[in-house]
Amino acid sequence: GLFTSAGYVFALFSELATESGDVRMCDITDSAVLLPTLAFICWGFSDSLVQTFAFWLIGCLYDGAPERARAVGFYKMVQSLGWTVGFALVPSERLEPMWQLLATFVSFSLGVVVALLALPGERFSTTQVALLDARKGTDTRIRVDE
Repeated sequence: GLFTSAGYVFALFSELATESGDVRMCDITDSAVLLPTLAFICWGFSDSLVQTFAFWLIGCLYDGAPERARAVGFYKMVQSLGWTVGFALVPSERLEPMWQLLATFVSFSLGVVVALLALPGERFSTTQVALLDARKGTDTRIRVDE
């Protein structure tokens, strides 16, 4: 969340610094490329963290290869749907850059809320988590106190 939020801050300042409709070519040495570059770096790093966590979580939740394959397929399908919607909104003729930024921020915020609602919380005791680990033969070291 920290890197994603930082990316949104850099992108917002970048958008506020440019005049509406002012699209021009920039040289790599131009200081105007600094904020967008920092935004893309933050978003890229946060994306790699989310991808790693998602695949780790799929590995923990599904036992056999067929179940994991279905889970990964479903995950990639939903991810592709998100990319499709995103690319449909990218041209500034379809949606102004500030509205694009707002739409992605709302999407990010809703995703965080849904993810927080899906956390186990107090549904699992320490004993239940240990039994799940023993059944799978893994040591994930997840501790939820009773």
